[in-house]
Amino acid sequence: MSVPDRARALLVISILACHAGVAISQESTPEQQAEASAGQRKVLAVGMHNSGKALAEVSAAIRDGTQVTIKVRFRPVGNGLEEPIELYDNLTERAYQTDFYLLAGNRKYLLLKDTEDRPLAPSTATINAGDAMYAGSWYGVFPAPPVDENVMLFLQDVEPLGPFLIPAQD
Repeated sequence: MSVPDRARALLVISILACHAGVAISQESTPEQQAEASAGQRKVLAVGMHNSGKALAEVSAAIRDGTQVTIKVRFRPVGNGLEEPIELYDNLTERAYQTDFYLLAGNRKYLLLKDTEDRPLAPSTATINAGDAMYAGSWYGVFPAPPVDENVMLFLQDVEPLGPFLIPAQD
């Protein structure tokens, strides 16, 4: 992320935190600032969409045996979105292999597929226009990485999300 983009992202996070009534210091890390801006919600990771008009927040990482479901919410930056942003209109095989994965250590975890060879993620994804607090969501089901390893989530046109830990199964 370039310096102006990073400054803009930090400004947005600060504005969101002030709106939520949370004070943050300039010495806190981006992860701490994202968590503070989320108020009572737990945000595991945050990253900017390439358009600069939406923030992606990893809102949940749910481990279930040998798989994990990652949930992402998109928040408009500023006064909402005037036009929708299409994340993708068809999850192609190439995008499946190169743009949607978890990275833990030096291992890449691709989305799991169903019995009809379709990735376990939405077939299309859009960030909606408007001024709602959340403008869209995305989820994906991956093989579960080791419990004690930090992971990074990679999504098409979104800066890498993480690192974060996926909690052990309850």
